[in-house]
Amino acid sequence: NTGLIVGLGTGSDATLKLLSGSITLGNNLDVGRGGNADVIVSGGTLKVGNNLLIGNSANGHANFTQTGGTITTNNATLSRASVTDLSGGTLGVTLDLTLSLAGTTLTVRDTASVTVGSRFSMSNGVLNINNGGTVNATSGADLYLGSAGGGTPVVNLNGGTLKQSSGTTRIGAVSNSDTTVNINNGGLLDLRALLLGANGNATVNVNTGGTLLLGSGTYTNIGSSSGATYAGNGILNINGGSVQLTASGNSLTLGNTVFDATFRTKGTLNLLAGSLVSAKTLLVGEAGDGIVTVSGGTGTINNDIRLANATGSTGSITLNGGSLSATGNISAGAGAATITFNGGSLSANALLFTIADATFTSSLNITGSVANLTLSNGIIVDLSAYTGAGATFDLLTYTDAALESVNVTFDLGTTPFAAAAQWDAGKLSVVLTAVPEPATTALLLGLAALGLALFWVHTKGAKGITKV
Repeated sequence: NTGLIVGLGTGSDATLKLLSGSITLGNNLDVGRGGNADVIVSGGTLKVGNNLLIGNSANGHANFTQTGGTITTNNATLSRASVTDLSGGTLGVTLDLTLSLAGTTLTVRDTASVTVGSRFSMSNGVLNINNGGTVNATSGADLYLGSAGGGTPVVNLNGGTLKQSSGTTRIGAVSNSDTTVNINNGGLLDLRALLLGANGNATVNVNTGGTLLLGSGTYTNIGSSSGATYAGNGILNINGGSVQLTASGNSLTLGNTVFDATFRTKGTLNLLAGSLVSAKTLLVGEAGDGIVTVSGGTGTINNDIRLANATGSTGSITLNGGSLSATGNISAGAGAATITFNGGSLSANALLFTIADATFTSSLNITGSVANLTLSNGIIVDLSAYTGAGATFDLLTYTDAALESVNVTFDLGTTPFAAAAQWDAGKLSVVLTAVPEPATTALLLGLAALGLALFWVHTKGAKGITKV
């Protein structure tokens, strides 16, 4: 159970250098407990049996430097006015790595490598991963960035890699946290499942040369909440970098949940330059508020785009420049859906409306010139499962009459209805009219023929002349 304290007591100054050989501790290594401490590991092996504590006192100051060698510890906590600079060697954390309190800085650069086995959490401080440095949350480990209320943690990836092999990444994980991640030239954020703005505020900036890779995770939510008193606000800015979602399951969702009018989640995607390629459906406004703005660059959705899915949700796409395309369809749910053209282009297979019964509602509004709207198969109205009566349904409103040249087709399946599109003063509606089934029509015709025959028999035996 032997531990080691470096820098014990106010005013003390202490230095520990490990050049080669090994140090094995059964308990904690406490660096800067009240005093000033420097630990330098350039070779050899340092084994900490319990906790590596760097900057564990309000009165102390800790500098921890690793240029080579191997460090292993059960947990590592970096806090207060501590500076940790790793430029070589490996740091292996079996369980949790934690950055807490403002003034804490961890830099992983050059050939340095950090692995975390359970949880990597930041409630505050700055994490820099530069020039080839790597931090890897191994199988099953979660990332919590913004893990305490009031915290403002910052992550800078400048040519380095932050990777999560499996598990979930929560950025802005706690209410009242405000987290920023900057992915710059050569930087890579490689994740699986992502909650961006999960209860708190979070912004990810993918700048020129930076890459955000979302692999086999089950979900990607921007703006979500885990409780009735939280309202996550997530922002993804693509400004010259690349965002890639390679797994097709579930969706890229903006504005995932809402519990009441006060606590609404909000997800924002700004494509300024660079590229977005997603195998997932883009869901803009699941139950909360979803916003997509394209001002430059290229957005490619190899799936569908859906706007304002649930009642009370909002989903908007604004095109100022650049392009957004979907290999599937664009559809609108029961919320307030808007597509605004100020420039740029939007393309998809079709605008799809699925009407199942008389409760169908759609408030899709398309404003601005549709000159750069391309719909390979026009507007499709799916009525194949419709179970209601004849009715008129409003599909969308628009400001550019050129939209009226788009072909409207109907999938009626075996339903006994005739359908017609009705363009009228900036509104497109579909009119359903019931059509009698063939058996009913034959019966009516048969009864009519029988009536005529009886009439003929009756008049044939009558006296005088009967005029019909």
